[in-house]
Amino acid sequence: MFYNDDDKRFFMKQIKKSKNVFNYSIYSYCLMTNHIHFVFRVEDEFLSKVMQSITMKYSIYFNKKYNHIGHVFQDRYYSKNVESVRYFLTVCKYIHRNPEKAKIDKTDSYYWSSYREYVGREEVIDKKVLMSYFNNDIKLFKKYMLENDDITQIFNQAEYELKKKLTDEEVNLIICKKYRLSDASNILNFDYIERRNILKELIKIKGTSLNQISRITKVSAYIIKKIWEDD
Repeated sequence: MFYNDDDKRFFMKQIKKSKNVFNYSIYSYCLMTNHIHFVFRVEDEFLSKVMQSITMKYSIYFNKKYNHIGHVFQDRYYSKNVESVRYFLTVCKYIHRNPEKAKIDKTDSYYWSSYREYVGREEVIDKKVLMSYFNNDIKLFKKYMLENDDITQIFNQAEYELKKKLTDEEVNLIICKKYRLSDASNILNFDYIERRNILKELIKIKGTSLNQISRITKVSAYIIKKIWEDD
């Protein structure tokens, strides 16, 4: 998506313009080389319009600049509702820590994320909401974002990485190939220990969910959850 900082600057200009048009709020963001993360507050009917406006203008710029033909964005954007304070805080932290996850820079020195705006000059974000949970204390904000969590655990939680959701057929095929099965439900034919070990491994499949795994393997979601929690 981005070959250099000029590309990122152009993209951020489109964000600023779209905010003025659609009147939405941004609480966190991070521009990576091949993907972006945002936490928006926007009316449902405007979300697709916001994304279409930004991606269309950037695609025109990119194709003209690099003599590129075709899609710049591989698929439609993926979105997930933020429905609790805990999730809001964690997903903002996850977004800010993305450069560390990719091993390209430290959170507090990466230029193209909203962390820089929180500790410096506000440009496109709306600071008040996130900072209110830290009593507007920048030291508490930094401590939470940089220190006081098992960041490896956060990185491993697929729900914070908005991956493309796999279909039942795709998940079934992944399981069948990995364990040489004709159907994922054949896991039920294994003895208890082997079945448990396989189910424990299935948590690593990105783009699926507990309920989908249960549906495909015909194993109770309660049992799978217990196995994942006990690991």
